[in-house]
Amino acid sequence: MGPSGAPAAAAPEMTFSDGAGGTTRCALTWPVATGRPPLAAVVDVFTRLGVEVVDHDRPPAVSDGSRTSERDEYLLRLPEPSGTVSADAAVRAALGQLFAAVWTGQAELDGFTRLALSAGVPWREVNVIRAAWRFLHQTGVGLSHGYAARTVLANPAFAHGLLDYFRARFDPDHAGPDRPDRPDRRGPDNRAAGAARASARLEALLAAVASLDEDRILRGLRDVLAAVIRTNHYQRDVAGRPKPALALKIASSRLGFLPAPRPWVEVFVTSPTVEGVHMRGGRVARGGLRFSDRPEDYRTEVHGLYRAQVTKNVVIVPDGAKGAFVLHEPTLAAGVHGGAGAGAGAGTGDASGAGTGAGGGRPSQDRVRAAYRTFVSALLDVTDNLAGGKPVGPERTVCYDDPDTYLVVAADKGTATFSDLANEIAAEYGYWLGDAFASGGSAGYDHKAMGITARGAWESARQHLRELGVDADRDPFTVVGIGDMSGDVFGNGMLRSRSMRLIGAFDHRHVFLDPDPDPAASFAERQRLYDLPGSSWADYDPKILSTGGGVFRRDARSVELSARAREVLGLPPAAAPASDGASVDTDTDTDTGDGDSDSVGMSPVELIQALLRAPVDLLYNGGIGTYVKASTESHDDAADHANDAVRVDADELRARVVVEGGNLGVTQAARVELAHLGGKINTDFLDNSAGVDTSDREVNLKILLAGAVDEGELTREGRDELLRSLTDDVATAVLDDSA
Repeated sequence: MGPSGAPAAAAPEMTFSDGAGGTTRCALTWPVATGRPPLAAVVDVFTRLGVEVVDHDRPPAVSDGSRTSERDEYLLRLPEPSGTVSADAAVRAALGQLFAAVWTGQAELDGFTRLALSAGVPWREVNVIRAAWRFLHQTGVGLSHGYAARTVLANPAFAHGLLDYFRARFDPDHAGPDRPDRPDRRGPDNRAAGAARASARLEALLAAVASLDEDRILRGLRDVLAAVIRTNHYQRDVAGRPKPALALKIASSRLGFLPAPRPWVEVFVTSPTVEGVHMRGGRVARGGLRFSDRPEDYRTEVHGLYRAQVTKNVVIVPDGAKGAFVLHEPTLAAGVHGGAGAGAGAGTGDASGAGTGAGGGRPSQDRVRAAYRTFVSALLDVTDNLAGGKPVGPERTVCYDDPDTYLVVAADKGTATFSDLANEIAAEYGYWLGDAFASGGSAGYDHKAMGITARGAWESARQHLRELGVDADRDPFTVVGIGDMSGDVFGNGMLRSRSMRLIGAFDHRHVFLDPDPDPAASFAERQRLYDLPGSSWADYDPKILSTGGGVFRRDARSVELSARAREVLGLPPAAAPASDGASVDTDTDTDTGDGDSDSVGMSPVELIQALLRAPVDLLYNGGIGTYVKASTESHDDAADHANDAVRVDADELRARVVVEGGNLGVTQAARVELAHLGGKINTDFLDNSAGVDTSDREVNLKILLAGAVDEGELTREGRDELLRSLTDDVATAVLDDSA
């Protein structure tokens, strides 16, 4: 596949000959199926590889009777390799391989790619240096991708030294630069000695670097590769080809610049199509894999979620884990054939290439699934298997850690339907956990159908409200929510009590307002929306809404808010509208405010903040985002810039109880501040731990029953039926943990 997710373009046939004045004549014969691409696309690739295009000729197509060939001829000026007097043949050969790899989407096209021609680094090994930089960049080094590439290009000896060090440690065929003819020098002692010599040479080269920023980059690259304890770089697939994605398993504790708490281990994955990281808190750990929309700082996102997951997993045996991946934008050449257009950084070589979709749009589900497959496969590449109860390491992999056989993943944001795909990949690898690898698939527990996460969160709500003298199952109580009825945690949460009065809610599309809801009628309408596939607040029946209620789009210019709505939200009475005939510009999906002439306008952002500050019994978070920070914190501390405009401070909340069915809705400092002010709040990891508890029980049941299935005492269908029959028992046990 090409980087766009479309079938990869076929490479042209390239031949070279001498041109005048030290130039090289390059003839490209294009496959009949593709024909000649636009001239600009080819010139752009040459230019970004550091090759100067002096002239171009496009002779007529030639036919031999069976097929027609289209041919382009370029006059090129090749870069001279560092430290080489004359190596035209080597550079031409490298250019032929590199151009084909870039054109077919196997190699990326950025500043680092030039190492293949200017420094004579094999293009697949350029991936190692690029990967080390991409990981370093995600740690917040604060320097650009382009500057890092230029720094490495300016230090070719260091680039070669890095790769010598990497080969000495991980190449299973590497006999060492001192005695390449001696296979017996591949043992661990000689491998360590070779790595030590390469490391000493790197240290000497670092001592000669004058620039502080260049030293930070080069030293950081060395430190990252020194912390690697496994890689799939030298593995091959069943056809004998290198793996499509590079995985680096990193001992995070060895990198002092990483923020605390440092994971026990993390696996960094990069390829032309996908990039991501998976963190684990221990040898036995579990947590979700998400499709991130934060390409510039997804590691920061994962680290925050990882910290929460580690704490949340106190209710189960495994430590916490978390992972995320982002898509890489297609290169220009692949875009020409894949229809995606130029990727990020086209023509500059400066962009990291990470993004959420071609051209900044929403990527197709097929493309996301393909990226997920690549990411999960790379994680399994550096994971041991179990056979006959004994660990079996990956082939052609030098390991600097103990056997590591437990890798379990789960659905998360953007991957809710991918559990079966993950288990399919695990089956292809023959991984010992089988369909226990990813919980919640077709043969697992459906968390939304069980409503288990919301039911667990509701145990927290019941306890808090009980302490305030409110019986959540019988007494009326007011609620403001974050989410919509199509969501698992919010939708199921809003169906836990028939006596609640939901006066308002919001998600990323709409703001819902119902100042005086009828508990029975509104419950029935929420149930209808929950059952309606793909519903939103816009589907809410306006006839059910009380006077002054409505559903408003978040992109509306202004929202008319009635006097009764202002009263319920605890807002001061507004001044009467001007009498000069001016009107408030509203943009609503539904609105029942006609019966209240005392309406005034406010923006959707202001309305959301008013909902968050409303004097209600319960603020229930069932969505995604951080909406409350401490009064002493900045929006940067909340690390969720998408919600900076609507976020409020803890000392502004008037809700008596806050329950977090979703993760990270309130910062930890805000929770502490709110509790000191008398608010009832736990933490997200306590409120929503029922989901991970259920997943862990599913995995353990599948492991427990695997022996009976393998020995023929139980069929796979019988096992699945047994799991289904235990659904209520599992839920009861989980809720006992949550109570």
